[in-house]
Amino acid sequence: MKLISRLPEQLRSLIRFPLPVSVCVAAALFFNLEIAGVVTIADRLESEIVFASEGAFLAALIASLWANTRQLSAFANIVASLMAATVAIVLQFSHGGVFAQDLVVLLGLALATMVAAHLRRGTSVESFWLFNLQLAIAAAMGIVALIIVCGGLSLLLASCRYLFDAPIASSIYQHIWVTGVTLIGPLFALAMIPPDVDQPFAVAANPGLVEKAVFYVLNFALVPIALIYSLMLHTYAVKITLTAHLPKGEIGWLVLTFGIIGTAAYMVAYPWRQVGYGPVRWFMRAWFWLMVIPAFMLSLAVWQRIAEYGVTPARYGLCKFAIWLAAIVIYFGVARGRIDLRAIPASLAVGLLLSSFGPWGAAAVSVRSQLDQFHRFLRNQNLIADDRLKLDPPRLETFARLAASNDHLRSILATLNSLDALDRIAPIFAGLEDDPFRRHLGAR
Repeated sequence: MKLISRLPEQLRSLIRFPLPVSVCVAAALFFNLEIAGVVTIADRLESEIVFASEGAFLAALIASLWANTRQLSAFANIVASLMAATVAIVLQFSHGGVFAQDLVVLLGLALATMVAAHLRRGTSVESFWLFNLQLAIAAAMGIVALIIVCGGLSLLLASCRYLFDAPIASSIYQHIWVTGVTLIGPLFALAMIPPDVDQPFAVAANPGLVEKAVFYVLNFALVPIALIYSLMLHTYAVKITLTAHLPKGEIGWLVLTFGIIGTAAYMVAYPWRQVGYGPVRWFMRAWFWLMVIPAFMLSLAVWQRIAEYGVTPARYGLCKFAIWLAAIVIYFGVARGRIDLRAIPASLAVGLLLSSFGPWGAAAVSVRSQLDQFHRFLRNQNLIADDRLKLDPPRLETFARLAASNDHLRSILATLNSLDALDRIAPIFAGLEDDPFRRHLGAR
């Protein structure tokens, strides 16, 4: 204990997060051994390990924050973190080569990190807001530390090589940056996370530098952009009504971007909801109502694309976003504008994590939809009978030419390939002399 008390404050703070620190150390050791050639793995497995490590780190951090704020014992902290990290690792490996699902999990875990310390009684929205500001600063400082340390060491080595012709292997630079990404940056960020998560925030009469920066970015960037964006989308909605044309498919991404920017602005603006400039106060009262018409346009556009081309992970995500917006608008109306900020990241985290696995998940639903589109296309073209291809020999080359000349079929095959489900069309080739799956031609 005396040794621990003599450590710098930043190092002592890492004791709060035993398993996240262990994950960082293990990842740094493993990837450095891989660079040194001691460990050899396939590229796909390496990617899965990367995502599993990131998921384990975030899940363990969530559990540690949850345990620390409830003043649980160190043993309970480790057990909770270990369980959360194990679940995250299993979930990430279950995706196989569908790395888009891994990214969805990481985003969901990042959002869950925002609320992990405040999902309890006796806390306030103001302390939640301040903690997340400090959490964002900690993450930013971790990136800065990574760039400074690794960039500085790389510059020193490059200078030695240039000035003194020192033989420096390129793998040294890899070791430096891998260590920075897996160890230096994360540990610096962890050390910056404040131990007091219940410190409330109030707008000060004489604000500090950080508060001034947030205030000016909010008033002169975030809120004006969100309001101008809203005006554009509502004008487009009037155009759709007058011309009686369904919205373009690309409107989904515009609405998604609008929703992300506006919701982020709403969360940032919360402390100034009553004392901010006029546009900010009006924005805080009207934001989610401003999303009603864009959400309706989003639903129309996605419904049209799904009816024509089936479900893909992107369209699945846009549908879930539209459902989430509708739920938040209802909540906003019931709460009469006094919503709990924690509901926003918490609900998004739950939605993202649930969509990343199971038969209801984005990948499974998309695979079923695209297979249905595939067989429907072949039936409409009279190219299938008894679940077998009706093509003149050489059937595989004929099928390849058909796919190359038809955008819809090529899109279906590309989507199935991205979902690691191309083998699901194997039955239509079964028994054929040039069966590509029997010949192990794979994606080609």
